[in-house]
Amino acid sequence: MARVTFVYPGFESLGIEYLSSYLRSHGHETRLVFDPQLFQDDYSRAGKAIATADNARLRSILIDEVLASDPDIVGFSVVTDQYLWALQFAAQLKEKRPGLPIIFGGIHPTSVPELVIRQPQVDIVCVGDGEDAFLELVNSFEEYRRKKQLIIPNLWFKADGEVYSNPVRDLRADLDSLPFPDKAMFYEQLPAFRLQYNLLTGRGCAFHCSYCCNNFLKKLYHEKGKYLRQRSVKNVIDELVLAKEKYDIPFVFIRDEVFGYNLEWLKNFADEYSRKIKIPFKCFIEPSLCREEIVRELKRAGCIYVSMGIQSTNEYSRKTILFRPESNQQIARSMAMFHKAGIKVNIDHIAGIPGEGEKEMVEAAWFYNRIRPNVVTYFWLTLYPNTEMVDIFKQKGLASDEEITRVMEGRGASDFQGGNVTMNRETFFQFRTLLCYLPLLPSFIITLILKLKLYRFMAWRSIFLSSLLPRLLLAPFNADLQAWRAEIGYNLGKMKIVKRKLKEGKTRTPVV
Repeated sequence: MARVTFVYPGFESLGIEYLSSYLRSHGHETRLVFDPQLFQDDYSRAGKAIATADNARLRSILIDEVLASDPDIVGFSVVTDQYLWALQFAAQLKEKRPGLPIIFGGIHPTSVPELVIRQPQVDIVCVGDGEDAFLELVNSFEEYRRKKQLIIPNLWFKADGEVYSNPVRDLRADLDSLPFPDKAMFYEQLPAFRLQYNLLTGRGCAFHCSYCCNNFLKKLYHEKGKYLRQRSVKNVIDELVLAKEKYDIPFVFIRDEVFGYNLEWLKNFADEYSRKIKIPFKCFIEPSLCREEIVRELKRAGCIYVSMGIQSTNEYSRKTILFRPESNQQIARSMAMFHKAGIKVNIDHIAGIPGEGEKEMVEAAWFYNRIRPNVVTYFWLTLYPNTEMVDIFKQKGLASDEEITRVMEGRGASDFQGGNVTMNRETFFQFRTLLCYLPLLPSFIITLILKLKLYRFMAWRSIFLSSLLPRLLLAPFNADLQAWRAEIGYNLGKMKIVKRKLKEGKTRTPVV
């Protein structure tokens, strides 16, 4: 039996929950050290509200918690925006216990394993799905202690300065064979996570958008099995029945990259969900897949809110740069169907797409004013390692070699910091404000703003005033109050965690 301690910052991680339940089902021990990252996320950094002294004290306490758990190995699941945080945390662990094995997994190490494994604080990198690879590792842990490298698909090792890489294994076809995610691991740390039950009914994506991690992952798993996979309806419903009984969940967020692409599966799901679960839910949808039957079944199941990626209303940009298949006609038709069904729609828009400027943003505003989404979420184009958008930026001379290196090393600017957008930034600030307020304002007001070009006076730099405030004002009208209740609950819970840990830390003996 091995003891595994996971470390994760700020949010719930379904990836860690699945790893934990899989390892536990095979007799191993797992625990979580949760860094609440209070005043350290992008929203807070943007407002310059960071309590440096308390964060340093809290980090020391969390390091001691990891060491006090006496782990055989420590695991980090790492997205690119949290890579530097993970490196810093792991380095501090190594300072206190140099021989402690540390494994990095998640999308960033998967994308650039050759860079991550070279970091002195990282001993092992997991590429791709981790359940089977991690289990094989802990089952062979005594052998790993002796050799420091093993033949285990998906894992990269480092021994005596040499890197040993193993090939990627085939994808797991039967997702029902996995145990349900270990929700207790996060719920015990932050009970407010129960306010929104995060669910995966499948893995993979039907699309390969140039800016998204699936663009890279589809290439990684080429000829390694079916990429888009879905659990059986029975398996999904069984998980939700258990969650209702155990946690009294009030709301479900289906986190699949795209939900509802299989009509027969969705019909079966609507039958069972509406009969056994009866809890409102939201999901991600793709306009090119929307048909009346899909919308009808979503409504019947209990869907009250969907997020629809549009990103650009310029069809040339969408098809040739973003690699998205839908037409503006499909988008407008999908929006009309959701409005008719009474399902609220959030749309995503990306600023800074190569070749776009004021003309394209004006066109977007006219189009959105016509189809009237309930919420607009505005993103800045951000490069992520080894996606085709990186190649596009290189080809168009929009990013230097130094900037690309920063992206690969996880040192690039995040979306909240403006991403990799360097041109037309004033215009994009103007339209962030206009598009985010568009659902609040009558159509004739938006028309007036566009005709008189009043948006040129709306270049508000404040994230709160330009994008968060309109979302908050719209929440009561968009069946989105539960999401805000959850968000507020998360932050209040994080405050309690910080206060408790800092208080306990005053009397705790540091772990050597």
